[in-house]
Amino acid sequence: MDCLTKDSKKLLKRLCKEYKTRKKTRSEEMAKKFGSAKELAAYLGTPDSWKSIEHSCLRLEKAGFLFLRKYDDGVNGIYLTDKAIAFMENRFSRALKAIWKFLLELLQLVPNLRK
Repeated sequence: MDCLTKDSKKLLKRLCKEYKTRKKTRSEEMAKKFGSAKELAAYLGTPDSWKSIEHSCLRLEKAGFLFLRKYDDGVNGIYLTDKAIAFMENRFSRALKAIWKFLLELLQLVPNLRK
């Protein structure tokens, strides 16, 4: 995920949040399915930014987080992958591991703190 822009990461977080909400009332497959980039932009309340959303979707597809249906007029089908869902579900534990690793490295730099 380090290779993604802030916009792409933000979009992925919003898509996963929407997926969790949809999953309560729809099948898992239907919850993963989003419309076109234009429809997604309108849903997110930023109808003028659909091109930016489309570019973020392309980056997320390249990273394996989205599957896209592309046509002549752009992206017309956006689907979350299982990889994206698992990645976002494990985000908290990865952050804790990173903090723990940092603290251990810090303790190694200052040996007097251990005693």
